[in-house]
Amino acid sequence: PRIDADRALLDSRELAPFRAAIAAGSRAIMSAHILVPALDPDLPATLSRGILTDLLRGELGYDGLIVTDGMEMRAVAATYGIEHGSVLALNAGADAICVGGGLADDETVRRLRDALVAAVRSGELPEERLADAADRVRALARWTRSAAEGATTVGVGIGGTRTTGPETANAGGADHDDIGLVAARRALTVTYAELAGPEGYEPPVELLYVAAFTPVANIAVGDETPWGVGVELSRLLPGTETGTFTGDDAGSSALTAAGSRRIVAVVRDEHRHPWMTTALDTLLSARPDTIVVEMGIPQTPPRGALHVATHGAARVCGKAAAEIITGTR
Repeated sequence: PRIDADRALLDSRELAPFRAAIAAGSRAIMSAHILVPALDPDLPATLSRGILTDLLRGELGYDGLIVTDGMEMRAVAATYGIEHGSVLALNAGADAICVGGGLADDETVRRLRDALVAAVRSGELPEERLADAADRVRALARWTRSAAEGATTVGVGIGGTRTTGPETANAGGADHDDIGLVAARRALTVTYAELAGPEGYEPPVELLYVAAFTPVANIAVGDETPWGVGVELSRLLPGTETGTFTGDDAGSSALTAAGSRRIVAVVRDEHRHPWMTTALDTLLSARPDTIVVEMGIPQTPPRGALHVATHGAARVCGKAAAEIITGTR
């Protein structure tokens, strides 16, 4: 992937969330294997010292852990190899190497270990950089343990501390679901049918059928990663059922499965999957009252009696969408 924006646009758009995350005290940031010519014309971000060290740490002042995206992805593996790519990533400023896609085995760990040892011995990877990375991993581990125990002072980087308490210690856990839900609600883009508008939309009281149009999961996500609105809708409207559909006949199959129930069609990145567009065409032609939820990047025009773009597929995104659909918020 490639982002062909100039530096001014990057500063105002792409880098804005990073500044906000750093200001909020984020402890970990993941790199992406994307090429950003305005920042580094030759290397993807994961392997770029100019991006990870000079920009992220130097300009933006980030002092937490940097973890790579999956090194087995083609952007790295097919060009540099997993072993050499890992050496380059650590040299660039990454602290932790992420490897998945079926490679989470002892042999892969040994290969990476041997590559790092060889790079240190040859001088390609300074020993100090490896030690610095290890320090940051340990700092995050200390914070994780302390947060779980409700400690009050924990390390946030190599030299910094941040005072925490019950209100921040479990920021990623169930106690702080509200934080994520607030963000998910703010991220929603809701479009009502032209003739109805917000005042004309009547939340369903009858049983719903959720038709989840699901693409084949890639190695970065995996089939085990939950997403959608079915679970959250079933909590608000008990009896709601969900079916999963893929391929050219997805729309007609969903119609058959739904029967007389009102349909909530859930897509993810419709613009990338022509069969999803066909499925929605089929549903909306037969059932104009279909509600559409886009949980990926909303690149296609909104349609349906109600269209909700969540801009994300986390559980709280599904919850926020379900609230809009049922009129509970």
